Amino acid sequence: MFVLKFALLTCVFYLVAAICVETAIFGLAHWRGGVGIYFSSWTGIAVIAGFFGVIWLASFLLAFRIVYPRIWIGLWG
Repeated sequence: MFVLKFALLTCVFYLVAAICVETAIFGLAHWRGGVGIYFSSWTGIAVIAGFFGVIWLASFLLAFRIVYPRIWIGLWG
C-alpha cells in the first residue's frame, strides 16, 4: 500500500509541475505571438531531458518525504 501511495504521489507532483511548465510555454506563445523550440544538436535535447529529470527528482523526494516521514527525518535529522 505504501508503494502505491508513493507512486501515485510522485506521479501527481510530476504532472502538476509538467502542466505548470506547459502552461507557461503556452502563455508565452500567446503573449509573444508564437514560440519555437529548435535543437541543432544533442546538447539541447540533453538540457531538456535534464530539466525534466530534475522535476522528476523533486517530485520523487517530495513524495518520499510525505509517505516516509520517519525515514526522511532519519536521513536528514
